[in-house]
Amino acid sequence: MRSDKSAAATEGWKLWGAPEKILEIWNKAIFVGEMCNSIYKLWHLPWSDRVNIEVQKALTGQITGDQCCNTLIAAIKEVQKS
Repeated sequence: MRSDKSAAATEGWKLWGAPEKILEIWNKAIFVGEMCNSIYKLWHLPWSDRVNIEVQKALTGQITGDQCCNTLIAAIKEVQKS
């Protein structure tokens, strides 16, 4: 996606940073599927949900970071079997 240098975008983006820098970054952006083609695999969405859940548990103190990593490593092995 490319953005023009409209006054509305430039003025609106000033709240979050330098509009020219934001445009520069925006113009380098690619679709996530170009970089991470796993999104086309059947296991990707359930895996992504699992990552989000486990990380949220770690961030809220329900589990440790190590437990989160161990769970996700085990889940990777499950995914690789299918």
